[in-house]
Amino acid sequence: MKITIGMLAKQLGVSISTVSNALNNKGGVSPETREKILSLAKELGYPIENHLQKRDKNFSKKIGVLFPWHSTVADPNYYISEVLVGVEEQIRQEGFSLLIESFQNVSVLPELLNQNLEGLLLIGGQFPEEFIVELAQCDYPVLTIGTFTTKVPLHSVVADNQAGAYQAVTHLLKLGHRNIGFINGPAATRSSHSKMEGFKQALSDFGLDIRDAWITSSEFKVESGYELAKQLISLKNRPTALFAADDPIAIGVIKGLQDHGLSVPEEMAVVGFGNSPTGKYISPSLTTIDVFQRKLGNHGARRLMELIQQRRNGVAKEDIDTYRLVFSTRLVVRDSCGAGGRS
Repeated sequence: MKITIGMLAKQLGVSISTVSNALNNKGGVSPETREKILSLAKELGYPIENHLQKRDKNFSKKIGVLFPWHSTVADPNYYISEVLVGVEEQIRQEGFSLLIESFQNVSVLPELLNQNLEGLLLIGGQFPEEFIVELAQCDYPVLTIGTFTTKVPLHSVVADNQAGAYQAVTHLLKLGHRNIGFINGPAATRSSHSKMEGFKQALSDFGLDIRDAWITSSEFKVESGYELAKQLISLKNRPTALFAADDPIAIGVIKGLQDHGLSVPEEMAVVGFGNSPTGKYISPSLTTIDVFQRKLGNHGARRLMELIQQRRNGVAKEDIDTYRLVFSTRLVVRDSCGAGGRS
């Protein structure tokens, strides 16, 4: 059986980053803990010598990239792919290489952490917060794109999801709609929380109450939107407009409504989030919120390069101010919202 640093961490009751730092002879580990880790690694046959030989005396110029994998029929991982394009545009100019791995469960992540990285990017909003907190303790710079945490100092680049949701719902309200439903993303993610806050604030500003029966959560999949459309149709008092937290959900909703005889936007207006390419070509074309994914990737990579350079220059991690850049969103008006609403 192959021994991993995750196994060592579990057996000793310490974090993965602590084991990684000890094996790489980096700071942040007490002499006693380092000795325990090295002793156990030797006892279990973990290849310490080979591991240390991987550490070049020069800088590795390797950056790790982790992202959640969730496949959809429309634009699979469009958000991730566009962010990665922005990252690569910046990283390649500096002669760095990217080591990319999709996130499916935490047990596969330690292998990437074992690659003598100079920095790590986490892309997307579906990482468990406790795992982000643990990775933030790594000796090298860590930056998130699309999510953040307030539990530890962490560098991040994010879109203003709350403002984007507020834009979408306010647009529907200005069209005259007063009965608006909301299909949010996975409830545990920070981006979903932000979008919910924007949704509630828009209704509150127009003096409207929240209708819990019209609010639900979903995976970011076309299929999920399609199935939820059936539930909307079955409601005795259904909303006249719907805001979906992701374009694939909205696309699935439109298809589901149409297949069951409802006209969009005449009988139900729909607004998505993300500005995926497919949204322009469906009928009716999808009104959505642009979050400028490529720009997020570009700025995130640029900031990570700055952090890496500071580390190379000997600046201590705790002496670097936490960086969070928040990008504005933009409403993209197309046909699915309709020219006018109904109460």
